[in-house]
Amino acid sequence: FVTMTADQEAIEQAALIQTAKTYLEDKLYIRAVNNYKTAINDYSTEKNQELETELVSIYLEAGMMDEYYDLIAARIEDGRAAENEYKVLADLYIENGRDTKAISVLKSGIELFESEEMIQMKEQIIYANKARTINLPELKQPADNWLVPAYDGNKWGYVAGDGSALLDFIY
Repeated sequence: FVTMTADQEAIEQAALIQTAKTYLEDKLYIRAVNNYKTAINDYSTEKNQELETELVSIYLEAGMMDEYYDLIAARIEDGRAAENEYKVLADLYIENGRDTKAISVLKSGIELFESEEMIQMKEQIIYANKARTINLPELKQPADNWLVPAYDGNKWGYVAGDGSALLDFIY
């Protein structure tokens, strides 16, 4: 009975995927994605991991970037992600200025894959020099709270240590 049930699940899952592939030929991504999600969530077969990997590719091809990154993050959290997925998610976090999250993802990937490329990515983030040019004619010694008095040529204001304006130049 268990064998028949497992075989029936595999057959039904395969039928869903075959229909999804037909949708993909016509670029009907939403329908294909729905079939893939049903096949993965409703059936527990040995093909689930492979189907999930295909779903990641479909999201990317369809330009469904939020879903793409969300699925990669879920796969990483559950330990099912491929090596390149760790790098893709770390790159997203770096682009969005979330270096701490990128480092966390890379550390997880390094533990699993011992990837030299991920080690280098992590070190580039940790040891990055982020120079910033400030076009202000005069800066004074910062106060204890690291507010830097700055003169813009007409008035005084305050900037942060990274050069971003904290208080408008109205003084």
